[in-house]
Amino acid sequence: MDQETVKELALKETKDLFMKYGIRSVTMDDIAQHLSVSKKTLYQLFKDKEEIITLVLREHFQMHMKEIDKIRTESSNAIEELYKISLFVRSKIRGINPGIIYDLQKYYRRVWNMYLELNRDIFYDSILKSIKWGIEDGYFRDNINPEILAILRIEEINMSFDNQIYPEEQFPLAEVHEQLYEHFIHGILTGKGLELLNQYKKDDK
Repeated sequence: MDQETVKELALKETKDLFMKYGIRSVTMDDIAQHLSVSKKTLYQLFKDKEEIITLVLREHFQMHMKEIDKIRTESSNAIEELYKISLFVRSKIRGINPGIIYDLQKYYRRVWNMYLELNRDIFYDSILKSIKWGIEDGYFRDNINPEILAILRIEEINMSFDNQIYPEEQFPLAEVHEQLYEHFIHGILTGKGLELLNQYKKDDK
């Protein structure tokens, strides 16, 4: 196998280790042993553990973005788009080991800040387009400022991961996301939009 193929395999296997055991507890020795390579070989592929974490997080983010883009392409209106994206995010959140988020926020803050910046940079334009689309179709109120609300939605998503604001032992992450989404969407809906949203929820039962 060439070096890039080996790196891809290493990142996939390391992601599985992180998901199972958390980030801080998995050492470079553990990763090397799991991959059946020497530690020297591992350091030839990656500068350090932080680089591995960064690459794993980027790949994870890109994979989710592909799935979200697919939802956008297949949605017939802004209500369907935001509703299905919310369901998708919620399903992925349920599979996240809370310890991973805690480790990133406490021990790898630079990597976590990079993730938040990716969220802001990529999601802003798409959320903005969704809000404007909903306004044009009469599903969202026409007296709201799309730019302000797009920023608000991004900050809500990022805030839901903040363990200091919503401690995991008190507020399950999936529930926090659902509550914030419901608060956001009901704040911008028209009567027509509410009717359509309720129809999607009814169809999913």
